[in-house]
Amino acid sequence: MTQYINIKTDIIYPVGENIISNIPEIYKMADALKERYPSENITFWVTGSSGSIISAIISDRLCARRMALDNRRIKIIYVKKPGEDNHHDINGCSMPIDGSINVIVDDFTRSFTTIRRIVKEMRTHIVSYFPDCLLLGGSLCAHNMGDLADAFPTIISNSIYFPYNMSICISGNLLLSDHIAEYNKEKDRQYNERWL
Repeated sequence: MTQYINIKTDIIYPVGENIISNIPEIYKMADALKERYPSENITFWVTGSSGSIISAIISDRLCARRMALDNRRIKIIYVKKPGEDNHHDINGCSMPIDGSINVIVDDFTRSFTTIRRIVKEMRTHIVSYFPDCLLLGGSLCAHNMGDLADAFPTIISNSIYFPYNMSICISGNLLLSDHIAEYNKEKDRQYNERWL
């Protein structure tokens, strides 16, 4: 069962144009990741500028907090968008760290097209690697995940909305389907208070 970890972030898009406001929010993402994976090696999988910026800042935060004896290794793998061409190829030197936690990072997702493309690249080119964690700065609608619903052992996101027929685990607490409607209503109320 997927563990959903809800964090309070307020990533402003575009990430790069709002970097000063976004850094403290990205630090919250790093802290949640550090709490979930305190000492593991991490390979970040990203596409686009937002995922690249976020993963670099998270990497810096994780490295700045490590102890002198901590030998955690971190790597960022950039998955090219369709039609994108550069000198770097995933079949070349971009291999994840052996035994690392594979984390897909993005600012937000609506349709899961980007996430699906990264998972496809992982499974096509590097058969033995699967995603361990999805880390989003924005909201997640679990209903839109489709076939990816069980692909991630851990999902860390700002707000998480679930279909009413799911049993879910949020930060270690199991919510049965009859409690999900209440959970979603509370998330809606919090959103309306803040933004409307």
